[in-house]
Amino acid sequence: MKKTLVILTKYLSSLGPRRILCMFVGNAFLGMGIAFYRHAALGNDPFSAMTLSLSMNIPLNYGTFLLLFNLFLFSFQFFFGKRYIGIGTLVNWTLIGYIADLFMYLDTRYITLPDTYPIRLIALLFAILITAMGVSLYQTSASGISPYDYLSLGLSEQTHIPYLFCRIACDGTAVIIAFIAGGFVGIGTLLTVLMLGPSIQFFTKTVSKKLLV
Repeated sequence: MKKTLVILTKYLSSLGPRRILCMFVGNAFLGMGIAFYRHAALGNDPFSAMTLSLSMNIPLNYGTFLLLFNLFLFSFQFFFGKRYIGIGTLVNWTLIGYIADLFMYLDTRYITLPDTYPIRLIALLFAILITAMGVSLYQTSASGISPYDYLSLGLSEQTHIPYLFCRIACDGTAVIIAFIAGGFVGIGTLLTVLMLGPSIQFFTKTVSKKLLV
């Protein structure tokens, strides 16, 4: 136990407080984004749309299915992208749902907005942008990323195709799987496919890298 704590302390020290802070802030933004996706009710993000639709066709509850599915994706990260595994992977994997629930509670408790299509569309666009900012921050912090987010980075590294196109390809594949499996694919899902990759790349160049230099 003592040896584990020493290793963990050295690892956190090597990251530095700025990277750790950016990782936590990034995941907080991701949780906020999920809450705004729910508020907009115009379609889930591609990963959620895919996992929700697949879980409906398998005799497992969603939590158990998501855990097993992430383990499957983690195998790619373990064999090809070990350097992307870290405390950020664990934080994203275990806490993101609770962070989203907290923001959803705050949204329903303290924010009152007209339930109109324009307002829901604004909430959707905000969800996409805040999610992109979150992904950019916690990816750039180099403290570990989620198995799904690794797929885009890993594909870009292996093929040398720009990240934004790899992200669009991964999100697009997730949407196709969700559609085939009978899941709900809305305008929010499609806009996320088109906007998330370019937005992540934009925030990485203009914000995240400058914060972490």
